[in-house]
Amino acid sequence: MPLIWEVLVRNEILADSISSRASSILLLCLWAIWASPSARAAEGLLFEREFVSLGRVEASGDLTEEFPFRVAGDRPVQILDVQSSCGCISPTLSKRVYQPGDQDKLIFGIHAASQAEGPKRFQVSISYRQSGDVVTVPILIDVEIYKPITVEPATLLVHVQGDRPFKQHLTIKNQENRPLGAIQLVTSSERIQAKLLPNSSTTTTTRRVEVTISADIAMGRTDERLLLRVEGDKPAEIVVPVTLVRASRIKILPEVLHARMVPGKVPSWQVLVSDARGEPIKIDRIEGPSSIIRVSYPKEPTKACRLQVRLSPEIGTEKLDETITVHLTEPVATKLVLPIRVD
Repeated sequence: MPLIWEVLVRNEILADSISSRASSILLLCLWAIWASPSARAAEGLLFEREFVSLGRVEASGDLTEEFPFRVAGDRPVQILDVQSSCGCISPTLSKRVYQPGDQDKLIFGIHAASQAEGPKRFQVSISYRQSGDVVTVPILIDVEIYKPITVEPATLLVHVQGDRPFKQHLTIKNQENRPLGAIQLVTSSERIQAKLLPNSSTTTTTRRVEVTISADIAMGRTDERLLLRVEGDKPAEIVVPVTLVRASRIKILPEVLHARMVPGKVPSWQVLVSDARGEPIKIDRIEGPSSIIRVSYPKEPTKACRLQVRLSPEIGTEKLDETITVHLTEPVATKLVLPIRVD
């Protein structure tokens, strides 16, 4: 092939290749523009802002912030879900379905009075559907919670033992060194009594509260609360969670006596009764054993109080399902139920 024709053919091939590559690059650019967030943002819920920092905020009452938005696109928007990052948040939308061009606002409410001091981030996530696509928009609020009035300790965990009431003291303080106004104390149940103590000095920026916990608490955990309402130029409501835990001071081990009947052998057990504080145990009496159950125990107070429980040979091969009740007078008046099972 002559040199001139070879050059022309190569140039033609090169031109076609460049044209093909240019077309591919153009298509990729168009796809990137279509798939970009700015292009997608032309539809759906368009918020004027999705984040706000409110700076330092007092932890009193409720905090409310509004986030206006409009519906872009030519199709309706259906709200699927509104989730909050905290139970202290109360988000509000006026509708569940918005038409194209509608304008509304998300009301973002925060119960600031229940928050601890320090920096916080609160979030509401709105999930909606438009044109078959599901989109989730996070709305964020940053604040630094500040409490001009504080209570120490902020929570109460009380382990109730015995039959005597338990007392705990709280301190209410105005961090801005302003006089405290009138204080109202409200408890969640009759198990908790609270009263203001008289000031031991002339200061009016600090008050003490005496909390009395009744000993009449069921076994296990009980959740209560104490509400303090402080009046003044900056009124405040402070909730003090109160957790009551009552575990048995007196323990009996084993808690259940169980055995399998073996021919020629009569079941017997040794039972230990102990006090968590290490005080002597005094057994007053034992109720409930039938004629085939024999129980012996020390008559005088002893720290290592051991019971001997034996079955009579008369039991034979019969099954047994009974209980005995151990009554104590020291260190506290109580009773312990001990099941006995033989099969």
